[in-house]
Amino acid sequence: MDFRVVDTPLIITTRNLIRVSALTNLFLVAIYLSIEPYFDGAHVSWIHQFHVILQPLILFVSLADSTIVSRIAAYMAIVPCVFDAGIAWLNYIAIYRCFAEPTATCLDVAWEKGVWFVLGFSFFITDLFSFLRLSSLESMMVKKDKLERQARIEFQEDDTKEDPDLIRLQVNFAKLRNMHIFLIPSGCIYIFTTIGQAMSNWFYWLTMGHLFVDLYGASVSTIHTKISLYIMIGMLALFATMNIVGLVWRITEGTQSLAAEIAYLISMLYIFGDAVLVYYGVDCLRKIDKYGKIKSS
Repeated sequence: MDFRVVDTPLIITTRNLIRVSALTNLFLVAIYLSIEPYFDGAHVSWIHQFHVILQPLILFVSLADSTIVSRIAAYMAIVPCVFDAGIAWLNYIAIYRCFAEPTATCLDVAWEKGVWFVLGFSFFITDLFSFLRLSSLESMMVKKDKLERQARIEFQEDDTKEDPDLIRLQVNFAKLRNMHIFLIPSGCIYIFTTIGQAMSNWFYWLTMGHLFVDLYGASVSTIHTKISLYIMIGMLALFATMNIVGLVWRITEGTQSLAAEIAYLISMLYIFGDAVLVYYGVDCLRKIDKYGKIKSS
């Protein structure tokens, strides 16, 4: 048994809709990256690329079973709504002025700004949908919290039973191990595709440490202690920061080779993976604090 009730069909559907919106935004970013080289005019649509940092986190939220995480994500979703709506509005103004005061280049400007307007408006609609779904998920998590508290009150102490929280601790260790193992091949590929860039930009050396975090995490995942979890979370925080800064650096430089594009995609994967690892790592620390020690499975 577990104190935490399982997701209802409505919650599962809401989580799936959040994933759809996140993947849609990533698809729109891919469209932007595909068409941007064909336009020469100045624009601010490059800001859309920051969805590659936000959307992996939204995907993580669709998996997390936490009211606080859902609430923070709902507030975060307001930011891209504002920025994407602003970008769409700026492009609309440019189109309006072009037709109000026609010039020789008006047709080209209208075509280019029209494309950016459609893209920005598409981002805005998806952002708005994501915000509404995240708000719904947050309210559903509040109801789950109430049911969990009620179940804890009704739970009768019995020495012959193992507390459900301790079972969840062991399950979380297995989830950490699986995520680390999943990320190890990605880390090898990332180093292989980034080492060329690191020769000309020393900062990229700092982004390669995630592989060692995953090797460490996978090796101690079945015997985690508070110290090992603190080490893991600390290293994740360090290299997650390096990865996000490196990803922003890649956005400003552009991806001019296949290796750079692969590293770009793996950086997005790391944002999602790090969020999952930190979430379960912190949850394990909370449970270890409660029991004082870890019981082997």
